[in-house]
Amino acid sequence: MPKKRRIPTPISQHWNHFRTGLLPLIAFLACIWATMMLWERRATQGTIFAEAEAKEVDVASSADGRLLSLEAVANRPDWKVWDEVGKGEIIAVLDDSLLKAEIEVVHGATDKLIAELETTKARAEFDVRAISQRFDQNKFNRAFEASRFKIQKREVEVAIVDDKMAGAVLLRDLKILEKAGLAAAERDRVRIRQQLEQLRARIYKNEELLGEIDAQLALTNNFVKEYAEEMNLPQLEELDEHIQKVVDAQDAQIDLLNLRIENMTVRAPIAGVIKEIHKLPGEAIVEGEPIVTIGTDSAQYIVGYWRENHAIRPERGLPVNVRLTQPGGQEFECTIHDVGAQYEPVPTHQLRDYSRPEYGVPVRIEIPEPLKASVKPGELVHVIYRGGRPQRTSNR
Repeated sequence: MPKKRRIPTPISQHWNHFRTGLLPLIAFLACIWATMMLWERRATQGTIFAEAEAKEVDVASSADGRLLSLEAVANRPDWKVWDEVGKGEIIAVLDDSLLKAEIEVVHGATDKLIAELETTKARAEFDVRAISQRFDQNKFNRAFEASRFKIQKREVEVAIVDDKMAGAVLLRDLKILEKAGLAAAERDRVRIRQQLEQLRARIYKNEELLGEIDAQLALTNNFVKEYAEEMNLPQLEELDEHIQKVVDAQDAQIDLLNLRIENMTVRAPIAGVIKEIHKLPGEAIVEGEPIVTIGTDSAQYIVGYWRENHAIRPERGLPVNVRLTQPGGQEFECTIHDVGAQYEPVPTHQLRDYSRPEYGVPVRIEIPEPLKASVKPGELVHVIYRGGRPQRTSNR
């Protein structure tokens, strides 16, 4: 009996058996594998909402006053909301007319005081010249008297010497007569003795006069010396120092007023956009009151909150990815720049579910240059950790 050939099973029948038998099992196993992989990645990475740091600065008045129109003082239109402003640009100018008037008053008072001091100095200089002239005249008179006393002293000394020499001659004659012992010479001896007594009396008188002359001469010399020491001359150097102190004090006051005038011009501390205008030209303002609010138009950092249920602790230098929230948003590689000190409540707009409060450690991520052009201050972004070790960099 001839052998019959087996009819081959069609390929479509094989595929049908595979699709209905093995394929569901393979798909089930693949789903389990994918679930495990996703779960593993979920356990080792974190995704959080963060926002580009938005800075706002209230530009406050540095003094009390009234705001002036910039068109009148700075030759430019007044600021409006959404105007772009550069760092250092004039934001407002306060009326400084009172300070300028005060400077003029200080200048006038200073000039008047200096004029009075200069007049006092001129009088003092005149007094010095007059006193010096009187001193020179008295000195000359005393010098003349001293010369006269010296001449008189010399004359008395010469007279005393002459009298002593004459007395010596008379004593010699008296001794000769006494040795002769003549009775006729008695009259001569009496006469000589009388002359000797007269000479002694005159010498004694001249010696007393000599003592008086010495006393007068010493008195004259001492008078000149004491007069020079006791002469009360005005101290011109002290007047000059006083004038200089007055000038320095007034200059310091004027410098302070000029500094206050400089503070009347309020400049922008940062570059950005005018977000709000609090005071308009013509309005009064007090020191510390805000004039405008400036918001930055670019961000340097992204600020987010690292949740407490993440397996990885945030560290400075930890690599993360930042992805823009719009569909198909590009991812950028970044690093954590700073980490906060403690857990804080997450802001509402960064929550996944507004009804569930969360806590996290604030982290600040430096924005790379390619991302700066794509992100605006206050914009929300995704921060994703895909694994990696912190980069050891300097703190600043």
